Amino acid sequence: MKNQKKEVIERNEPSRNETFTLSRDAFKQGFLEHSNDQSDYEYHGPAIFKSDFCRKYLPDLSIASASRIFRNWMRNTPELMEELKATNYNKRSHILTPKQVNICIKHFGRP
Repeated sequence: MKNQKKEVIERNEPSRNETFTLSRDAFKQGFLEHSNDQSDYEYHGPAIFKSDFCRKYLPDLSIASASRIFRNWMRNTPELMEELKATNYNKRSHILTPKQVNICIKHFGRP
């Protein structure tokens, strides 16, 4: 019985590389440009892994370094954290919803 359950889980979950590719492509296509003003950019794509989102701002760093620096930016921006908490954000969350992505973009600008 346990083996059957494990097989179902393995079939339903994409590999980490597939998820990164999908979210990266969706992230690129998720922005709608309304004007040249930085504040008018919005993300309308699917939820994205926080590590992938961090790499958009810090592409030359490893995932671990980019995530650590991005967490520091977030901690040092209390207004951002207040807005994220209103969307049920948890510091242990691995995925950002489109609304949370837009809040980050509002505070940090478009990556």
